[in-house]
Order: sequence, then C-alpha cells, then structure tokens
Amino acid sequence: MKKLQIEIKNVNTIKIMFIIFIILLALPSIIYMLTGNKILDLKPDYIYNIVANNRNNLIDSLIYLGIMTLISITYILILKKHKEIFKNNKDIIKFVIIVSTLFMLILPMTSTDIFYYIATGWSDAKYKINPYYTSIYELKQSNEIKNDEILKKMPEFWEQQKIVYGPFWTLVSKLLASLSFGNLTLALFIFKIFNLCLHLLNCKLIHKLTNKKILMLIYALNPLVLFESITNVHNDILLVFFILLALYFAIKKKNIILSIIALSIATAVKYVAILIAPFLVIWYYKNEKISKRILNALWLALIFLIVLCGIYLIYTKDVQVLQGIITQQGKHAKSLLLIIDLIFNYQIANTVKLIFTIIFASIYLIEIFINLFKKKVSLRNNLRISYIMIIFLLFFVITNFQVWYIIWLMPLIMWQNKKTIKSTINLTITAELASTIFFAFGEGYIYGTYFFALMVILWFIFNKIDINNFIEIKI
Repeated sequence: MKKLQIEIKNVNTIKIMFIIFIILLALPSIIYMLTGNKILDLKPDYIYNIVANNRNNLIDSLIYLGIMTLISITYILILKKHKEIFKNNKDIIKFVIIVSTLFMLILPMTSTDIFYYIATGWSDAKYKINPYYTSIYELKQSNEIKNDEILKKMPEFWEQQKIVYGPFWTLVSKLLASLSFGNLTLALFIFKIFNLCLHLLNCKLIHKLTNKKILMLIYALNPLVLFESITNVHNDILLVFFILLALYFAIKKKNIILSIIALSIATAVKYVAILIAPFLVIWYYKNEKISKRILNALWLALIFLIVLCGIYLIYTKDVQVLQGIITQQGKHAKSLLLIIDLIFNYQIANTVKLIFTIIFASIYLIEIFINLFKKKVSLRNNLRISYIMIIFLLFFVITNFQVWYIIWLMPLIMWQNKKTIKSTINLTITAELASTIFFAFGEGYIYGTYFFALMVILWFIFNKIDINNFIEIKI
C-alpha cells in the first residue's frame, strides 16, 4: 500500500500541536479548578465537559473522540520525526516533563479508582483499620466520620468492597494519603505527583535499558500511558516501575537477587509480574549446567516467596487477605468473557474462562520447562514469551479487562519485533478511542461488549492499513 507522506517544514510545529491538543483536553479541568469548584463535587466518570450544567452526551463524546484522535495522530508524527524534533536528550526530557505535567492537570475523567485508592489509604492511616478485612461501608457504620471528605468521595460501588490490590500498593496508598492530612484535593495531587515521578523514572529506565530514544518516546508520550497513569492515576505505573527496575538489575547490573526482589514487590502490587520472573532467571543462568540452572531457579523462587509473603504478612490475619483478587476475577466487564456471558449465560462464560485458564497455565508451565532444558537461551526470546503470556492473560483469562491493563505490556515492548511494537502502539490508540463509547452511553456492563468488540475491530483495521507505516515510523 502506498505510504502517506506527511511533510511539515518546521518540526517544532508538531510539538506545539501536541501540546495544544493536550491543553484542549485539559481545558474543562483547568476551568473547573480555577472557578473554585471542589474535587468533592466532581461529577462521575466519563464526563469530558465537567463545567457544563447541561451536558450533551453526543457532543461531549465527539469532542473527546476528536481531541484524543488528534493527540494520537500527533504522537505518531512525533515518533516519525523524533530525530529532527529532538536534538539531544535534554530536549526530550523537557518536552516529556511539560507534556506529563499537562496531563497531571486533567482531573480523573474516565475512572474513579483514584478516589478508592485515597479512601482505603486514608482509612488505614487515619482510622487504623485493616482494609483487607474492613470495608469503608463498615467503617462508616462504626465511626462518626460524616465530615470526612475523603471518605465521602469514595465511589458508592466500592464502599462495600475490601481492597483488591496487593499489600505493597496498600502501604503506598497509606503513606501518600497520610501526607494529605485529610484534604481531598491535596490527596489527589499527591497521588498525581507520585505517578508523574514514576513516569519520569520509567522513561529513564527504558533509556538506560535500550539506549534508543524512539523506544523511550513510544512509552513516554503514549496517550494511553499518560492519560491512564497521570490523568486517571492508576497504580499500574508502579507495577511497570518495578518490572523495569528488575530488568535493569538483571541486564545492566548483573544482580539477579535484586531483580527478583523487585519482581516480588511488583507482584505485591499486581500479580501479573510473576509471569516474567521464571524467564528472566532462566536467561540469567543460561550458561550454567541444567542441574545448576534448576537449583538456582529454586533458590531464587524461595527468595521471591519470602519477600512476597513478608509484604503480605503486614496485613495478613488469614486467607481472606486474598479475597480481593478472587472478587475481581468474578466480575465480567469489557472482556471476551462478558460477550459470551451475554450471548449465553454466566455459567457458560465461567466454563470458557476455566478452559482458557487451564490452557494458559499449561502453556506457561510448558514454556518454563522447555526453557529450563534449552541449550541456547535468548533474553529477547524469553521476554517475547512473557509478552505473549500477558497478551493471553489480558484477552482470554481476565474477565474484568480494563483499558489501563494494556500498560502491563510497556516494560516488555522494547524486546519485541517491529511488527509487534507497531501493533502494540495501535492497541493503545484503539483502546482509548473505543472507550469513547462510555462517554455516549455510560459504563453499564452491556456497553462493555460494544467497547471490547469496537477495540478489536479498530485494532484489526489499524493493523490492516498499517497506520504506523503510513507515516513511516522507524524503530
């Protein structure tokens, strides 16, 4: 297919356009804050024009879709022209800081999860409850906390839900929330600044691991990463940080013990990090005899479990501490399983889920076994296997798929081939564009089927026309 040549004489125009489009996205949030409105009164999620008294869903959706499309196109253009746009690393750092800060000014627009993080952290710090055993609803029944604005902002559908994340994130939430002294606005921006710092650290780690500006920029300026991590303040960026740190320790510092500790901490944020550990360990001991490779793997597995269990023991009374993970996996939302559920029924969907889980676990264990006994083990190949396992998990095992879970792929993207990298970029763009459906219709479960189907269709279309080759990204 003939390539589309987009020629802009002054490459600085692309940077200016990117910033202007982000400001347009941020404008309602900036006006909302400048006019003295409270975060406590912020409307529910999936509202772009938060300053409008009478919003029009169709207009709201089209504006958001238009702006996000322009941001995505400009992002691709920046990747194409990056060598001309950025003369040195300082130029990149300055631009990434400016762009990230602008995304920080946008109030949570398509998710209320941040207010759940803040409330559970504050309940732990202020009221000394164990959030794995006591919900916010139960706390409200037993204490006079009517004037606590942080707990007031807790989304109602989360109130009776005990915490669903790993204990390391719970500790981080407790620390960050305690710094707010009960002020909701301050708490929100403390979490935002924390994620902004993590984003910049992740950029630094990617550059150190690859020494390729293009790979760092794919992550640093990615609209989904910026929007979901800094605007909506999801905790997946902390997971990414510890995975990248683990890769850095293993590859650059040749310290597999620190690498495994980092992956264990990442698993104590979200369990997905465990998928990478065996393949990284096997690669690290690739030159050892098979027997020694197995013994080292077992030794490091023990270290991994000791660190993970040690973190869990901070909150553990009994096995109920794991209830959150089970609860999350019991939901069918925005996934293939939801489509099966609605076409057939919940029981059939769960049966399909069980089959997919068994297939997933079998492939995972077989790949570990094969790698243990391989004579030649490649880091690139092993991290590609980890990437494929996460893709399988995202689209066939997880029943409660969310757009921001795609961020899990980012620490591994630089070891994939060009086609996979471009497909991943397309996935991040199409996922955010497909989420516009919730602006128009709301976040009812029925619309999750339309979202998932639209995301997959758009992704196939983008890959068919090879949108990135149209503008000739060179990786």
